[in-house]
Amino acid sequence: MKPGLRGTLMGAALSLPTIALGASLPYYPAVSFFAVLLGVTTGVYLGFALQDGRRSAILVETVLLLPFMLLAMAALSLNIHLLAFGFFLHGLWDLFHHARVVQTRLVPWYPPACLVFDWIVAAFIFFHWH
Repeated sequence: MKPGLRGTLMGAALSLPTIALGASLPYYPAVSFFAVLLGVTTGVYLGFALQDGRRSAILVETVLLLPFMLLAMAALSLNIHLLAFGFFLHGLWDLFHHARVVQTRLVPWYPPACLVFDWIVAAFIFFHWH
């Protein structure tokens, strides 16, 4: 199976229990859950950069981690829709990795998996709490 297809299927499959859990939570615990999840998904790329070992990769991933963390923290006190926006933006970050615009060395199936996961979760958050 090609890495892109494998990643797409994995991302979709992993989004389903995530959405089920998020839907079962009251509003404020759901905001906390999705805020932590946005931080975790963003932190995976930093993990790949640390494994890569190049300072340039570590710097790029660290610099881009910070706005996502700030967005997640802002959502805790403002509005869950900031998390939908954050997951959508993180999907764009996944696209940059998939297209090799960002040169961090990583497994080839991860960017499409994360992209599909991010955008399904973003759509769920937006429409469930709209």
